Amino acid sequence: MEKLVECVPNFSEGRDQSKIDEIVDHMNTVSQVTVLDVDPGFDTNRTVVTLVGSTGAIAEAAFKGIKRAAEILDMTIYELMPEYITNQQRVDKLFIDIYNLLPPSTPEFLESGFLS
Repeated sequence: MEKLVECVPNFSEGRDQSKIDEIVDHMNTVSQVTVLDVDPGFDTNRTVVTLVGSTGAIAEAAFKGIKRAAEILDMTIYELMPEYITNQQRVDKLFIDIYNLLPPSTPEFLESGFLS
């Protein structure tokens, strides 16, 4: 009896169902592989796929999914942030950028003593 292996790849797409389906369909073409679950996350824009199958079949299915994802997903957005920045630093930068876009809480002419 051949060993069953579980593989849980995730892909940087959680909103466009047609792209998610296309990636999963490519993995599903491999015999001896069963897709147990597809969990798209709209808020995180990531999809987690759970597969089981024989070792060789899982490797082939995962490769097919990765290959198709590389062909259809736009990963250029991830190039905007250097890889060495941690997730917390990304969140901090987001809030700093938002803060910098907000108008000052007190109009400048009031702070300058214009009305005094």
